[in-house]
Amino acid sequence: MARRSCFVTEHGIRDDDILPRMDEWDAFPRVAAAAGMAAQAEGVARLQRSHSELQAYAAKLMREARETTRVLMREGLIAAPPGP
Repeated sequence: MARRSCFVTEHGIRDDDILPRMDEWDAFPRVAAAAGMAAQAEGVARLQRSHSELQAYAAKLMREARETTRVLMREGLIAAPPGP
């Protein structure tokens, strides 16, 4: 619960805006780390890692995916997402 409220404190929350947007990507490594910790606690994880290791690894993967997407769009290999 403390990790979730940390995101809420940093980003705010309203009745019409309760989920992080895709551009608020820093929330997703936190969720991945929490899921990894839960898997370890339940004994279903293959590897044992600390919360900070899981969060750093998830952030690295997501950062690389975002950069790959940026390059592919810049090179015209994939279309940019539609605007609002």
